[in-house]
Amino acid sequence: MIFIVMPVMPLFLNCVGSYEALVERLGEVCLGVRGSIGSVVVDGGEVDLLAVLRVEGGRHLYFERDGVGMLGLGTVREERFEGGDRFDEARRWMEGLGGVGEGVRFCCGFSFFDEAGGDVFLPRWSVLREGDKAVVVVCWELDGGDVEGLAGEIWGRVLGWRGLRGRAGMREGADEEGTESASVLRGMGGDEKSFLAGVREALRAIDQGVVEKVVLGQIFEAGKCADLVGAIDRLRGMYSRCYVFSEGDDDMAFFGASPERLVSVWDGILETDALAGSARRGKDAADDAMLGESLLRSFKDGYEHRLVIDFIQEELVKLGLVGEMGIPVLMRLLNIQHLHTPIVAKLMKSMHVLDVVGRLHPTPAVAGVPRAIACALIRTFEGFDRGRFAGPIGWVDGNGNGEFAVGIRSGIWRDGWVRVFAGAGIVAGSDPEREWAEVLMKVEGLGRALGTET
Repeated sequence: MIFIVMPVMPLFLNCVGSYEALVERLGEVCLGVRGSIGSVVVDGGEVDLLAVLRVEGGRHLYFERDGVGMLGLGTVREERFEGGDRFDEARRWMEGLGGVGEGVRFCCGFSFFDEAGGDVFLPRWSVLREGDKAVVVVCWELDGGDVEGLAGEIWGRVLGWRGLRGRAGMREGADEEGTESASVLRGMGGDEKSFLAGVREALRAIDQGVVEKVVLGQIFEAGKCADLVGAIDRLRGMYSRCYVFSEGDDDMAFFGASPERLVSVWDGILETDALAGSARRGKDAADDAMLGESLLRSFKDGYEHRLVIDFIQEELVKLGLVGEMGIPVLMRLLNIQHLHTPIVAKLMKSMHVLDVVGRLHPTPAVAGVPRAIACALIRTFEGFDRGRFAGPIGWVDGNGNGEFAVGIRSGIWRDGWVRVFAGAGIVAGSDPEREWAEVLMKVEGLGRALGTET
């Protein structure tokens, strides 16, 4: 099998690097039509996204993996979309704003169920980072205002961000000094009894042939977290291979460290992940290898994984695409390992990333098979409102490129208090007690990073 190599999403080189160049560029942009969107790209130097978020706060989307990511701050335009056509409506809204400049990205966060809606905003400030290089994209409504005043605001803000440093975070594989993850987990108020009852009901539905797979989640009252940015920084250190994210404002934020990419689209190439089937990490190298090999050979986990692959391939065919993939491999994270199969396809020119999001969400990794029936059973058996849990979160640019993660291994921070979510896929042969142990294993990393006061 020949695989397509996903191109790197390059940072934009057409940026200004001095105050004088910024004034000149703004003079050109501000000649545009009043009420349209103006934008400029400025050399950001070395900027840490979380350090900027800590300083600025407010409305934001932070989205980073392996040192590549973005931080959107403030809003120029924002809209909420609900119902079954929400992804199409979001695309039309973005396109209706007219052409946006180079580097401009829309920030997106959608709930799991259609009626719960989703928010899309065009940020005032976007910091785009790749390795040790960053650019700042600034957007505003053209109003024929003071060019030098705008230049002073932009240049002062960028200079203030340059050189900001985040904490080192927790290195992958290590606990933070003084954080006892086991005690944190004991303090989290998950409802084991209701989860086990839901799993047994799901297994009855599977035995009756109503459904092949149902993913059931659980919510945990995690306690008080005074420093959310610090917790996210620790997640970044612990799970660098995951999408670490936060979307919200100073009062409430949806955050997490998701190992699962829903879709990325760049320059005509689509990439998505089949991620299902889990096992704990071993106590040492030999134990770890044994557990990984057992996961690769597991009939139950292999079947669960295959359901996700088949679903993704079928949905890509409906879009007129042919997905290429290899055999499942292990994705090894701090305390858990998963079966992982990347799938890649060439896109048709007119296809937008939200066209794919609308087809793939929710995948069997977070819903089940058949999808509609599984979602109905989730509403019946789960016992809480998913909200953003397992919903798509990411960004879209003006050319229809974008990247979305699945909002799992996540939580809600509200006024300093935290609730976290995790789930497990139920198929024929699932054992309720083992599924509960899997949920605890998945939420453990969040507990370590939060260091909550229960």
